[in-house]
Amino acid sequence: MTKKNPPAAKVVAPEVETPAAVPAQVAAPEVEILPAAPAPVQVGIAKVAPSSELLERMSEVRESLESFSDLKLPVISFKEGFIVRDGEEPVESFEGVIVYTKESNVYFEGRYRPGEAQAPRCMSLDGKVPCVADPISPSCKECPLNQYKSAKDGDGKACKNTRPTFIVTDGAVIPRVLRVPPTSLPFIKSFALSCAADYGAYLNVLTRFTVFKKSESQTHWNIRCSVVRRLTPEEKANMKAIQEAWMPTMRESDICIDVQGASYEAAERAAPPVDDASGMQY
Repeated sequence: MTKKNPPAAKVVAPEVETPAAVPAQVAAPEVEILPAAPAPVQVGIAKVAPSSELLERMSEVRESLESFSDLKLPVISFKEGFIVRDGEEPVESFEGVIVYTKESNVYFEGRYRPGEAQAPRCMSLDGKVPCVADPISPSCKECPLNQYKSAKDGDGKACKNTRPTFIVTDGAVIPRVLRVPPTSLPFIKSFALSCAADYGAYLNVLTRFTVFKKSESQTHWNIRCSVVRRLTPEEKANMKAIQEAWMPTMRESDICIDVQGASYEAAERAAPPVDDASGMQY
């Protein structure tokens, strides 16, 4: 009897997965802006560029302002409410996107006199190193006037710590600056940390700014920030373009205008602000 060999095993070629198509990049329109065309924002694999409408408006702003020098960004006034634009009535809240914020210090000799311009004796654009020819101290941290109980009245500081916060409102292409007073600094710090943890950065969300008092006996008003919603990829790309265009101006922006207003007069007499969550003083 002839012995038959077993049939040969069938060899099956492995399936090769066809790679998915990579979404095409959206090219930025060739429109000149101030100071240069921003890079597209990375979102997943695709890159989202700023809208052509935004780039055109930024180009128009550059052309209309290029003949002026020493321009200062518009200010959002704050006392018992916010005045977002000159001539408007104060409001309890408004919405916008924070594109930049920084520390700043300023010291004026003598008390504030309404309607009278006064140059600061010492100041710092970054809250660390003075930017005047004859500083009171080479370091803001070690300066005796930047310590609590150095103010003439109350337990505050003689040197005013503030946080200029640059905000884009209502589809604008120029940031407005809100100078956050000393007693509201813990609330802004807490909001920035919360945004970093939940959204990556404050630039990624639409923020609502609200005035409030912690108690009826409190003489000054505070500023609270809250998230309205996350920005869309195109909105984020637009805000990034505005941030890049105005960053040199925002970094070098001084803090001497309106820094001595009534809201600061009340704040300087207050005790050092306390973070409700940690109990730490700032």
